[in-house]
Amino acid sequence: MVKVFFCPGGINYKNMKPISRFAMKMFAKSLLNKKDATEEEKKQGEMISKNYSLMDKKYIEPIFTELK
Repeated sequence: MVKVFFCPGGINYKNMKPISRFAMKMFAKSLLNKKDATEEEKKQGEMISKNYSLMDKKYIEPIFTELK
């Protein structure tokens, strides 16, 4: 059986290629400016409009435990 682990990451626009950075910024603006946007879409637009990180060691611990 293959186990699945949840390991969230983040976005760092400084490390992206210009075309990817442009595409992500346009996508974020489209979500923020959408007339009938859901609350989830608004939150997504706000989140991806700037750098963020969700990385935490607590997500890696179950992987190490499984490998032992």
